[in-house]
Amino acid sequence: MIFSPLFSAFGPDSIRMRMEIGEANAVVTTASLYRRKIAAWRDEISSLKLVLIIGDEAPEGCVALGPAMAEASDRFEVAQTRPEGPALIHFTLGTTGRPKGAVHVHEAVVMHAAAGRYALELVPGRRYWCTADPGLVMGTSFGIISPLVNRVRMVIDEADFDLDLRYSLLQDEKIEVWYTTPTAIRMMMRAGKEAAAPYDFSVLGFMASVGEPLNSEAVVWGNEVFGRPFHDNWWQTETGGIMIANTAAMDVHPGSMGKPLSGIEAGIVERSGDDVRECAPGEIGELALRPGWPSMMREYLHEEARYRKCFVGGWYLSGDLAMCDAEGHF
Repeated sequence: MIFSPLFSAFGPDSIRMRMEIGEANAVVTTASLYRRKIAAWRDEISSLKLVLIIGDEAPEGCVALGPAMAEASDRFEVAQTRPEGPALIHFTLGTTGRPKGAVHVHEAVVMHAAAGRYALELVPGRRYWCTADPGLVMGTSFGIISPLVNRVRMVIDEADFDLDLRYSLLQDEKIEVWYTTPTAIRMMMRAGKEAAAPYDFSVLGFMASVGEPLNSEAVVWGNEVFGRPFHDNWWQTETGGIMIANTAAMDVHPGSMGKPLSGIEAGIVERSGDDVRECAPGEIGELALRPGWPSMMREYLHEEARYRKCFVGGWYLSGDLAMCDAEGHF
């Protein structure tokens, strides 16, 4: 079985496109989402054989998971998989065209485990909250897989952004590691420091951010409100895991996403035809990685030529512009 998360906020067309590209055989959803976003075109997806509905009741033609699981045997044969066997398909958002299905293999879990441990301070028993939706790549990789294999205590919240609820969760659940996004941080900043004043964040030991560049003001604000900075890091759907990070052992340079994790070689390059030129410190260019890490995508589903274009001159080209200073901070 190959798993692909679907963001519940996607519209019917976005969900259908991903299921068509991925040739989905089964989908797990709720009755409400099924009726609003899938039922109208379900029969037009020839590969789709099974619709599993969370709960005890299901619309006609679907299977209710509650009674089905109650009747299922508690014994089953675990599928025999190999490190290079496909495990996950993460679709890009498709903001600049047709979404791409990045195929990741079972060995990707090695990167999920290591990055969670060294970039996010995930150790057994620690209380952890990743605010990303589980239907997005961040929410799957570092909201489910990484915390599970690192054996932390996880919090998953299904509510929309609510400032008091967010601060209450941090306080009441005694969150020790918090992984969030610049968008959420900016929303908290707009509410002012006063909104956070009534809450106790004394057990919160590490805060990290990803999704887009974290501005310097957000790092400074984290220090003022929580007594510690947000540690920015960088990765993509295609990389499958955190590649560059401000780890707990580093002094955060506001505006920097940090340094490559152990085993990751990163550089700044300028594309020149079928080759690249490596840029000097302080020079802006394209962020690139040497291929070979465990969670690197192995293909774009059904798009071999598009995949090959990502690799030039011995580098994976990310498409993101960046620079590296003389001390190695990106």
